Amino acid sequence: MKRFKIVFWSLMFVGSMIFSNSCPAAQMIIAQGTDAATLDPHLTLTWSDYNVINHICDGLIRRDQDMKIVPDLAESWKLIDPLTHEFKLRRRIKFHNGEPFDAQVVKFNIERILDPKFSSRIKPFLEAIQRVEVVDDYTVHIITKKPSPVLLNEILNVQMLPPKYVKEKGDQYVTRNPVGTGPYRFVGWVKDSHITLEAFEQHWRGKPSFDRLIFKPIPEDSTRVAALLAGEVDIITNVPPSEINRLKAHKEVMPLMIPSTRCMFIKLNTEKPPFNNKWVRQAINYAVDKDTLIEALFEGKVRKLDGQPLGPEYFGYNPDLKAYPYDPKKAKELLSKGGYPNGFEVEFDTSSGRYILDKEASQAIAGQLLKVGVKAKVSVLEWGLLMKKYVEAHNMAPMTFFGIAARSIDADGMYTFDLAGSKFSYYHNEERDRLVLEARTIVDQNKRLNIYKKVSEIYREDAPFLYLYQQADIYGINKKCNWWKPRADSSIWIFQIPKS
Repeated sequence: MKRFKIVFWSLMFVGSMIFSNSCPAAQMIIAQGTDAATLDPHLTLTWSDYNVINHICDGLIRRDQDMKIVPDLAESWKLIDPLTHEFKLRRRIKFHNGEPFDAQVVKFNIERILDPKFSSRIKPFLEAIQRVEVVDDYTVHIITKKPSPVLLNEILNVQMLPPKYVKEKGDQYVTRNPVGTGPYRFVGWVKDSHITLEAFEQHWRGKPSFDRLIFKPIPEDSTRVAALLAGEVDIITNVPPSEINRLKAHKEVMPLMIPSTRCMFIKLNTEKPPFNNKWVRQAINYAVDKDTLIEALFEGKVRKLDGQPLGPEYFGYNPDLKAYPYDPKKAKELLSKGGYPNGFEVEFDTSSGRYILDKEASQAIAGQLLKVGVKAKVSVLEWGLLMKKYVEAHNMAPMTFFGIAARSIDADGMYTFDLAGSKFSYYHNEERDRLVLEARTIVDQNKRLNIYKKVSEIYREDAPFLYLYQQADIYGINKKCNWWKPRADSSIWIFQIPKS
């Protein structure tokens, strides 16, 4: 399939679109499917967390609306030798608590992430870093162990916290009371109700357009849509495709859709039976009719994965691979080959509201698996609990519905999750690990592509995932907010209303 084209449904009503008719400057209310699990930027890889955190904390660099890397707290950067990236920092930047931002802050934050005692979830992406050197107050050198062609992509994961505040308050306090340099400062968090941010008027970009941002978790799709239709919220995430026409027909709201970089799959726990057997993993892939799932639930608005956990937008995508076809007869043959001629029962964890139709897709897949004798018992978990089980306890169910949208938009960002030693990894393959680590040190992009081609072939054959589809992000917005545009990386960014 050709690269996704960005598609927007724009039902612009006749009338003025000037600022006075936009969302009220007082506040913007955004409803997501889940509450945040943490507001510490170094302890999450979840976009529903990042959508809040990105307004509180700045990073050295960021992606713009077109997914290009642009300056943030770093004004410029360059490679001064094969191992050394130099970053020049903005001056006169203050954290919300008054602490100054400088090169020592950058050193503190990266060293905090790399500290094995801290257990940062983004640590695997920064393993290439040897050390951080402060050159002067506004110049920092990040020195890698070997040449690292992906360092800039992975630095996108690093957002800044104030050292003195973190040391005085402690890591646990920071998870619920973050302080950053971003355009909004944290005010309060009522768990499972709302998170409130206030405009930080001294922000280096200028004063934000809204005095307050409020993030509300509304897990049920119908309730979230009803809140938008009632004018209770301004933007909602994860609109089911079946609701698109309803939003189109409404006078005050409209849907927006954009193809996403998020790839959806069921992660299989290969550390334990039955999925420590390759034939069983392959059987599961043959047993699910992805085409019917895509048409029935998503009305054809998502893209089937090609037997790899990457979409065409990612560097390292292998266009030669094909999706596992639906073949229940083949699935039964492989189950017998794997030692399960009569099938088996298995636990299957999923979320509700974290992704578009996550619970519904999981239940539909469980229904399809029954046809080959696999009884998948679906458990719907709150997102924070699911992630604690998956990451912190390293006790993932044999099957877990999951999706990844790597900030790097690079195979390195996707495959790093599965490297040996990562808390995210439930799949072990020495050749895969060797190739992924080799690719992290090769500057020649063609050579990297050839390595990732081999890696993707291993993923296709070993089938540690049940490959599903590449998600499309569907939002509902109040028409008064028609200046806002969704992004391909699933992030929500609210700062300045464009001038008409």
